[in-house]
Amino acid sequence: MTRALNLTRNHTLPAVLHRAPMSTSYTEAWLTGLKSSQIYTRTYKAEHPKAILVFVHGFCEHIGRYEHVHCSFPKHGITVFAYDQRGFGKTALDEKKSKDSKYGKTNWKDQAADVEWAVKYARGEFGELPTFLMGHSMWRTGSGLSYAC
Repeated sequence: MTRALNLTRNHTLPAVLHRAPMSTSYTEAWLTGLKSSQIYTRTYKAEHPKAILVFVHGFCEHIGRYEHVHCSFPKHGITVFAYDQRGFGKTALDEKKSKDSKYGKTNWKDQAADVEWAVKYARGEFGELPTFLMGHSMWRTGSGLSYAC
């Protein structure tokens, strides 16, 4: 079962997550996603994971912006898998990107399929642990929540 976390302006993360040290490491990888797209990913592994958090950033953003939050989860037993969405971040701008990838080139259908790909990848990589889907901006709204339901 995948659960969606809806953190709106009325809800805040625990204080421990706001004061996270930047020392927790992550691994970077370029994975082949749907339509053979090269997707930039970061994984923050918990030593003894009890859950998986798949994170989807907002429109015109990148996962590096959330490092200060993502690095806090592993010490609480939560492995974080995050990726730069197609059309944004390194997935759109890095020299390792797909040839046809460029900034802002995306659509809802592909993005929704990429979320499903990310959840399936994380579960395949880290096992059938409880899996949570967390998004910011466009993915905290109906699209992300409808995927999880």
